[in-house]
Amino acid sequence: MVVLTAVVMVVGVLGTLLPVLPGVGLVWVAALAYGIVEGFGTVGWVAFGLMTVVGGLALWLGLRIPQKAAAEEGLPWQGQVFAVALAVVGFFVIPVLGAAIGFVFGVFLAASARERSIAIEQTWTTIWALVKATGVQFAAAVVMSLAWLGWVSWG
Repeated sequence: MVVLTAVVMVVGVLGTLLPVLPGVGLVWVAALAYGIVEGFGTVGWVAFGLMTVVGGLALWLGLRIPQKAAAEEGLPWQGQVFAVALAVVGFFVIPVLGAAIGFVFGVFLAASARERSIAIEQTWTTIWALVKATGVQFAAAVVMSLAWLGWVSWG
């Protein structure tokens, strides 16, 4: 079970960089499955609690960082909702990168509708925010995996 869990976690960590799978969520589910099969114990509960907090924070920041960047660039909430709607459509229409492409395209269209001269700048700011959010999720998945490794080692 240790090897299988480790493989799934590696796929989850890589999934934060290549959004084919829900990276942070996959790492968390792998740990949950490991705990159910092998037992949690005291160390397991502490590690799993830490993983849950870190994973939840990473998911929230993954949404908050791009949203905050768009808002700071002057994109009103209606434009942000439009960008999120295009992200959802993109997720289903374009495999792998559809959500990110849809969100960026939505920001560009919403910004263009308001003031074309700033649309490119707002779009680049949003792209950079998505890169930051990806970095946060990658770091969180690594921390979660290390917490699981500690659980396996000392649990």
